[in-house]
Amino acid sequence: MNWINIYLEQGIDELLEIRNGGKRYSHVSAELHDALKEKAHNSEDPFMSYIAAVQWVEENYGQTIKYTTLRSYLIDNFNTKIKRRAGHRGL
Repeated sequence: MNWINIYLEQGIDELLEIRNGGKRYSHVSAELHDALKEKAHNSEDPFMSYIAAVQWVEENYGQTIKYTTLRSYLIDNFNTKIKRRAGHRGL
């Protein structure tokens, strides 16, 4: 439905309402959640960057998850704080 139809049918208030798309974590299975949790808390072999986390999911689970989605998921669920290191280029 385009904005003109929304305006005609529901009025200006509907167009002015601010909506947020929300968190789209539905494609993270319980299995992937558990694996991410283990990897995020692994002090011997941690994620060195969120880009590395995206690549790890693709390589190990065959799923493509957007960088911003996975970064938010890791922060929200596991309180990750991956810091960029000197000479570190995302991997």
